[in-house]
Amino acid sequence: MARNFKREYEIFHSKPAEIAKRASRNAARRKLEADLGKEAMKGKDASHVNNDSLDNSRKNLKPEKPSTNRARKPKGK
Repeated sequence: MARNFKREYEIFHSKPAEIAKRASRNAARRKLEADLGKEAMKGKDASHVNNDSLDNSRKNLKPEKPSTNRARKPKGK
């Protein structure tokens, strides 16, 4: 069965809490690009050190390889 992206968005991604989280993750990337430069972030993710995607303080952000960033398990789970 093919993935139904429209339905997935309607059910999950359109919720206000998820929109806020996505906006926060995008803001984190923009913040790192402003501080380090676009070239330094090329091919890297904006990693949240404490795994809280809503905490965009500069001390909580660092550039990281996507494979490392996405493999990290959330704390307490």
